Amino acid sequence: MVNVTVPFLLSFWFTVAAYVVHVLDESLLGGSFVEKVRQHWWPQYSWTKFFWFNTGSFVVMIASAVCYNFFGGAWVILPLAWIIERACNGLWHVWWANHFREYPPDCCPASSCG
Repeated sequence: MVNVTVPFLLSFWFTVAAYVVHVLDESLLGGSFVEKVRQHWWPQYSWTKFFWFNTGSFVVMIASAVCYNFFGGAWVILPLAWIIERACNGLWHVWWANHFREYPPDCCPASSCG
């Protein structure tokens, strides 16, 4: 029997990769996330806000994985927080689909990010 395990650190980098898919899906598929946010909650929401929010998220997410990679130990809380955030984001998209009876941008990848 072969015992195959994924190193803990790789799971953090897989979360970053899943977030790339998440942002692409929110941008390109199923009606854009920006348009849906404008429609349901925030008429002034823009692609600029979307870009800068996700850029900041990428920077902090990658910095979290790098800090854990170099320092280990208690630094694990930073990338774990992102895994929890991605799982909650998946639940948010499931709620959106149920509440609005429409495909929310990124519903499928979001539920696989956590």
